[in-house]
Amino acid sequence: MVIGLHCNFMSLGLPTESSLSTNFWGENLRIILENICLVSVNAFVLISGFFGIRLRKEKVFKYLFQVFFIATIVMIIAVLFWDAQITMKAGLKFYYSYLSFNWFVSGYLALMLMSPLVNSFADNNNVKQLEKMVFLFFIVDCVLGYSLPNVESIGSLNGYSLVHLLFIYSLGRLLYIRRKQFETYSIIVFVVIFSVCVFVNSILSFQYFTGKICIWFPIAYNNPFVVLGSVAFFLIFLKLQVGHNRIVNSLASSAFAAFLLHANTLVYPHFIKMNTMMYNKYSGVVLFCLYVGMAVLIYLGSYLINQMQIKFSSVLIRRISHEE
Repeated sequence: MVIGLHCNFMSLGLPTESSLSTNFWGENLRIILENICLVSVNAFVLISGFFGIRLRKEKVFKYLFQVFFIATIVMIIAVLFWDAQITMKAGLKFYYSYLSFNWFVSGYLALMLMSPLVNSFADNNNVKQLEKMVFLFFIVDCVLGYSLPNVESIGSLNGYSLVHLLFIYSLGRLLYIRRKQFETYSIIVFVVIFSVCVFVNSILSFQYFTGKICIWFPIAYNNPFVVLGSVAFFLIFLKLQVGHNRIVNSLASSAFAAFLLHANTLVYPHFIKMNTMMYNKYSGVVLFCLYVGMAVLIYLGSYLINQMQIKFSSVLIRRISHEE
């Protein structure tokens, strides 16, 4: 779904009043697909919050090792297949760009470092305090931060921020504590809530891009409709209990790797160029299948690379632990 976001608005640009008037159905379909995929980042952090990040030096090492291992693989591919000239200075700059080019890499690292603060409420069964913290985060992030997006001192930045990640992570911890309360609800309830959120936000998106009524940017991670839709989306899969499937768990371990593989300064320009070319050349079902096929190939490639990374990091951690 993250790849879907990057294939859509990130690659092809936002719809405009002109594009909506000349290609009404095509542009509205893009809006709907964007809103369906928009919950993906929040869902990723909700999963982290639900199961909890247990901050240890090995966990931080694994995270950083994964980032720089995949960066190295990308650089090797660039040199071999794209004729990229990587000097020592350019190589160091590229490694640095992995932490600065995309907000989520450094943002999630910061969330890991801050997670013990949130966990302390959940681990000590201080549910009331956790609920208060989630509520205050909601006010700061989704009320003030979303309604006043240009006030940078709030630190919400349309959800591209540590403030938002802490809010969603805290919400995930609260969902874990209150999980039994959701067992009585049918999965249909969460499907309906998710669908309504996507539908309403798609209408708001249309209004925003045509310059009518809606003045707040609807495609924001801290949009209340996106947050509610993300929770409903997460609860759908919680009800399905897909976590008990070994294949799902194995593939899921490469979700972040798929992000790292394509969202970087060397690959991303080629990724955007490919998306634009396919969008201009094909349409309808053929275009959709091409995008899905590309996403699957990226994910499978990421899975293979990530399996290598897991083996290397495990060996290194064992050696470091043995030396200590």
